Amino acid sequence: MRIPKQYAMVWLAVCGMIGASLSLKNLAGLFFTPMEETFGVGRGAVSLTLTVNNLLLAAGEYVSPRIIRGDNFRVLTRACALCAVGATLLMGWAPNLAVMYALCALRGFASGMLCIVLGTVVINNWFVRGNSIVTGVAMAAGGIGSALLSPLLARVIETAGWRAGYRAEALVGLALYAPLILLPVALRPEDRALTPLGGARVQTEDAPGAETAEAQRGGWRLPGVLLLVVSANAVSVFSSHMPGVAASFALSASVGAAMLSASMITNAGGKVLLGALSERFGVRRPAMVYAALIAAGMLFLLHARTATAALLFGALEGLAFSLTTVVPALVTKDVFGQANYRRVFPLVMLTGTLANASFASLIGWSYDAAQSYRPAMLTLVALLALMLLLLLLLYGKKLVESEKRG
Repeated sequence: MRIPKQYAMVWLAVCGMIGASLSLKNLAGLFFTPMEETFGVGRGAVSLTLTVNNLLLAAGEYVSPRIIRGDNFRVLTRACALCAVGATLLMGWAPNLAVMYALCALRGFASGMLCIVLGTVVINNWFVRGNSIVTGVAMAAGGIGSALLSPLLARVIETAGWRAGYRAEALVGLALYAPLILLPVALRPEDRALTPLGGARVQTEDAPGAETAEAQRGGWRLPGVLLLVVSANAVSVFSSHMPGVAASFALSASVGAAMLSASMITNAGGKVLLGALSERFGVRRPAMVYAALIAAGMLFLLHARTATAALLFGALEGLAFSLTTVVPALVTKDVFGQANYRRVFPLVMLTGTLANASFASLIGWSYDAAQSYRPAMLTLVALLALMLLLLLLLYGKKLVESEKRG
């Protein structure tokens, strides 16, 4: 698919901002063990930093489409990028957990303003043709950044300490946000006297007389989509605990870092593949395959606690990030329509991120209580089974027929 220069710059900027925002939280697990030792606290207290980050990230994602408009897009996005990078840099000097929580809150809100909700709104504004592929690649940016950064950051933490790790992470974040800061990117192509790639949008969010999602397809579908993203986010946050999983299975720290790297590689590739498959088959069937593969990997790891099994599970766990990014975006558009997307999707992502934040600590506290990740892993397998059922129910007869026609 050939993309003109102006559209390619928008795509690059969206990839960079989503990549930076997701990478800053995806690699939090690398810091848990050394911070635990420095501050003399339990895994639950340290993993609460990720909870705080994700709670405020959820708030940022929810308000971003309400605050960021065409006339203030450049100013607000640059300010948020600099706040996220600055907070990460200062985390390297935090004297205690209280200061760390405050900086995580600032970083979470600023990066949330520039994350998936705003990114998909920009993509939907600019791209009609190839929308699923463009969305998949943009979501993959977080996995690519995390995969490349994970071994490097682990090495920095091992040799220079976790404080130096945060300073290195800040520099990477600045590099990823650079296209958004420097390139002439706008919220809508109309702001640059252009039209969406592939032709005019069929529906706009403000289309007069547009039916509500509830009137079109029944009010039960919104709770169904929300439960879907809760389950997906609960599964995806487990990747942050993979270094701890390796340690609990008496595997080396290098295996834990390799698990996280494998997860982030599949994170990136899985999103691109899901976007391509969704263009061909619709999102429902590939999403169900992804959920089944993750569940199989988790059950396999519970019965084969070896380095090979750990790496295989790490790779399969990376598919969960597609279930929290590409899948909600495409399912929301399928179930509720483009006219309702900007209104419904922030709520979908808010719910998912709140679940992500909650399960980040719940899994840590579950480990503290049981001294094992087994209860958490079995719970996540049950949630994956629930996701399969929800996808079948959400895509009723009409939507399945629409998928086949597409």
